[in-house]
Amino acid sequence: MSLITYLQRGFNAIASFRVFNITSSQIESTQSINKPTVVNSTNSDQFLTYECKQPMPDNSPFDQLAREKDVTYCCNIMQTTVNRLKSIFTDCPDSTENLSSLVAMVHTVNDMAVWSFDSQKERENQTKIFVDMAKEICAKIKALGYWSNFIDPTSGMPYNGSYSNDLLTDCDEDFSSLSKDLELEDIGCCRALKHSQWGFNVFAGLIVCNAPQEVALEAYNFSTQKL
Repeated sequence: MSLITYLQRGFNAIASFRVFNITSSQIESTQSINKPTVVNSTNSDQFLTYECKQPMPDNSPFDQLAREKDVTYCCNIMQTTVNRLKSIFTDCPDSTENLSSLVAMVHTVNDMAVWSFDSQKERENQTKIFVDMAKEICAKIKALGYWSNFIDPTSGMPYNGSYSNDLLTDCDEDFSSLSKDLELEDIGCCRALKHSQWGFNVFAGLIVCNAPQEVALEAYNFSTQKL
């Protein structure tokens, strides 16, 4: 057995679910979802944080590079951001008043604020993983009668539907505002996405929907089980 295979089999990923404005019945609902065992939970500033450990399967592309993954669910998006998201996602139903989002973040091996062959390769790898996961999440949400779409990390455009003149990249304030753990930092020539714990070693992808919390989190859980 190679060292890489040995390390992969011993790998444990950390997954955190941060949720806005939830009730005890909703907590019970999310805990009933078939997700990894909770090893720690905290509640502060309207966030409920689950810290979970889950072994990654040997054939998972995720465990080749990533060490941790973090997901923020936000249902309390500012109205100005909602309006912009609706203008970007032209396939969003006109009747939709409120949107929620899932920001999937991965703790990368490489500094994503500095270009290198290694960081570019890792970004491409994580982009493919995110797109595959997001397609499953959106399909699950749509199958339950709701609308969902996501931003293509390679272009800043919606993955499905027609395009608008606006783009949303991970270096945009409206993007970083959808997670408490993300902020933008000026690095001289541009701004870069920074995680509160991982620094610039972060890759993030955005999924938007009009589904309630329990539906969005169940869809996420359904998809990540296949990573």
